[in-house]
Formats: sequence, C-alpha cells, structure tokens
Amino acid sequence: MKRTGGSIGRLPHCIRGSYLAALAVVLQIAVGGVVLAADVTAPDADHAYATRRHQGIPSIAASPVNGRLWCTWYGGPTAGEDANNYAVLATSGDGGDTWKEVLVADPDGTGPRRAFDPEVWVDADGRLRWVWTERLAPVVVKGQPNNAGGAAPAKNDELWLCALDAENEPSADFPPSVPRHVARGIMMGKPETLRTGERICPVANWGEEESSSFYLTRNGFDFVRIGGTGYPRRNRCYDEHQVVLLPDGALKTFARLGSWRTPTNIGESVSRDGGKTWTPGQPGGIPHTSSRFVVMRLASGKLLLVKHGPLDRLTNVRDNLTAYVSDDGGDTWKGGLLLDERKGASYPDGQQLSDGRILIAYDYGRTAEMAIFFAEFTEADVLAGRNVSGKVCLRRRICGRQQAHSEIHQPQGTLK
Repeated sequence: MKRTGGSIGRLPHCIRGSYLAALAVVLQIAVGGVVLAADVTAPDADHAYATRRHQGIPSIAASPVNGRLWCTWYGGPTAGEDANNYAVLATSGDGGDTWKEVLVADPDGTGPRRAFDPEVWVDADGRLRWVWTERLAPVVVKGQPNNAGGAAPAKNDELWLCALDAENEPSADFPPSVPRHVARGIMMGKPETLRTGERICPVANWGEEESSSFYLTRNGFDFVRIGGTGYPRRNRCYDEHQVVLLPDGALKTFARLGSWRTPTNIGESVSRDGGKTWTPGQPGGIPHTSSRFVVMRLASGKLLLVKHGPLDRLTNVRDNLTAYVSDDGGDTWKGGLLLDERKGASYPDGQQLSDGRILIAYDYGRTAEMAIFFAEFTEADVLAGRNVSGKVCLRRRICGRQQAHSEIHQPQGTLK
C-alpha cells in the first residue's frame, strides 16, 4: 500500500459520488524517532472477504437515535495473527438483517505493521468511536516460528481512534474524522461513564506491572492515563480488561487471566477514587478459560456477564457461550442463557439497545468458517434461562462462509 499524506474535511462536489471508492485518510506522527501512521480507507479488492484467510475478535455498537448497528473485527490474507492484519468496520441499517463493510484500517498493506483488536462504541456526543491497535510485528523468517503471529513485543502498541456519524454510512456528507493516536496499548472493552460525565477507558499494556491501565476522556478524543492495576505474574495473560461503575460509585475491573494449560478465575480489582488507585488485582470468583469475556452494566443497574461454560466449573475449552446477570456488583450471578454451544464460538462483546434488548457479537472458526455472529435477548431471558420475552434470536450472521450459517439462523422469538 502506497503512503500518501494529507488530511480530510468536507470533500468537493466533483468527487462525492465516488467518495468511498477514493477515500484515503492518513495521519503520521513521530514516536521515539519512529514514524507511525494510520490509514483508513474504503474496502478495495485487496481487502475483500474472499481474500481473507483469518478473521475474528469483534465488537458491536448501535446508534441510540435510529438503531443503526456497527460491528468491527480484524482479519487478513494469511491464516493467523500476523503483520498482514487489518481492522474492518461494517454497518447495518436494517436491524442486522444485512451488513455492509464500509471502512478498513490497514497501516501498510503487506508491510510489517498490523492493525488488530478493534472496539466500537457511541460516545456522549452521539458519534461513533472506532479504535484499534497498531503494532510493528516481528519479522517472519521462512522456516522459523512466527513468534505467535506477532503477539510480541507489545511495548510498541499504539491505540488509534476514528470518529464517525453513528446514524449514517460514511460518505462525503458524513466523512470519518482523521484517525488520531490517543494512547499506548490495546483497548478491548467499552468505556464506562462516571458520575462526573467523564468516561474511563480500559487500555492494556501487556507485560507491564500495571498491565491493566485506565485512561480518562472528557470529549472522546483526548485520553489521559490516570492509573492502573496489575496481577500476579503467574496468572497474567492478555488483560482484555473491562470496567463497570457500581451503585456505590466504586469502579470494578475484570481481566482475563491464566493460559490454555492453566486456566484460572477471572481477575478482579476495585477503585474508590475514580480509577486513580486500585486494589491489587487477584483472581476472583468466576472460573473461566483463558479467553475474552464480557462484563457490562445494564440500564437496570445490574451487570451482565457472558462467559464460557457454567459458573461453577473451570474449563480450558472455548465453547458454551452463556449469559448471566448480577444484582450485587458481580459478587454473585444468576440465570444462564446459552447463546452458542459450539467449540470455537468465542470473544464476545456487547451493547444494550434503548428498548432493553442486548446484543452480543462473537466470532466462530477464525480460519475455517471465519464467521462473525451476534445474538439478541433481554435481561429477563437471561434470568429465566430461556426465551420468555419473545425477543431471543441467536446466531445471526454478520459475516462468514455460507456453511457457517446456512442452518443456524433462528427467527425472531425462537430459541433452539
């Protein structure tokens, strides 16, 4: 991919009709003498689904005004987490029946810099925020191991942000903002709104003592680090931490711990000063395989948890994605709605709609089916463990090979 300089504002009328085909946004900054860059473009032939051999790790959001849905994930032309990865942004204007990929964030095409672990949310100003991390991946030498596909080093991780109109597809009338570098690290959980109106963002710095960091933002663009917590080295993994505000004003964070061989309980830590200081992170009371999960605050004030398997059993298998609810700040959990029992259904992310429905996006078979799905349900369904609302709809396809979804889409109001 050829680099170009410049920025974007409102485009001339002469190119409005071909805006998405021609869109190229580039921002370059210097960090420690190294020039970093973030490219956001309309998808082209090089980024078509048919060229991918790997994709997954989704995040989902919705406009509170017109319900437009947004989903992001990352993929690439090679079958793994490597230097060829780029982030994808897709949208749906019909409640998730059909989806269209509208933007990709690809730092350098087949170059050594990858984009991965994206997240989306709608900020206080009503605009969509789309973030992803860029990393200079290790050089792959033929015949040599790929160092976990570029999983290290993490110290050069840079978090980038792009803002968009949440109610409309990107276009000349609704252009995305110039991508900007906002923090160092990886953000795989949505911000939480504090009582002050500020938002606290969970940003991980893998391998550091305070690996679960927290940034404060007042405008959704400028991020300021305010504190962090760490976990015992024997338990550390890819934090992928999330943060929720409790009824008493305290903040509670949950983090991924353990490994494939030695899974352990989800990590927990508490802050009572707005995220500046935290209790030492330790495994809590929720057994879980070493994988991403979701903890989010619902409109009712209760917490939602989506994890692998039952509450009382530790497993090292990524299957049986199940939703639970807590009314005591995550100390205990109730219910249990099975969302997807298949092995390989993993990495959930969630959003609650204004009508109370909950959406959970997740991936399935990152190199085989290469599918992204989402589930719909309500808090009442989770507590009952079955479809009592008439609104449960599971395994709704966002993207994936036909065989991944040909027999599993369930009509509205049914539960298999």
